[in-house]
Amino acid sequence: MSRHFKIFLIIFFIAASIYIYFPLQLAKLFNLYSFTLWVSNQSFAITPVDIQIEVDGKLVAKGLFHVETQHTFIPFGLNLRPGKHSIHIWSEKGMAEKKMEFEIQDQNVGIVEYWYYPDDHYHPTPKNFTFRIQNEPLGIM
Repeated sequence: MSRHFKIFLIIFFIAASIYIYFPLQLAKLFNLYSFTLWVSNQSFAITPVDIQIEVDGKLVAKGLFHVETQHTFIPFGLNLRPGKHSIHIWSEKGMAEKKMEFEIQDQNVGIVEYWYYPDDHYHPTPKNFTFRIQNEPLGIM
């Protein structure tokens, strides 16, 4: 492998990392978005689970979410003005869907969680999504 090609690969991987990670951190630092949507898979029974989320008819999050230690929340920065909004959350593999309206007043954080525990679990839980908004940072214990 030539020296130029090695340099190209290094630059490429650095640029890809910056392209994926840096914009969200920069936007967060300078408050370039008004609302952070945190998404998490809380099911050890289905991992990863595919989750797609639309807010006001626009796809804002899509991906495979691993349960890991149940403390993994992935942030998505959105620009949402105060007022009424709609959210549509669904999963093919997780066989769950949630549609609802919510109103932002002074809240700047939304939390989406996928839940499922089978019948043989000590606390069986049907396949479902929860969604809530709050005006404080996400606290993870």
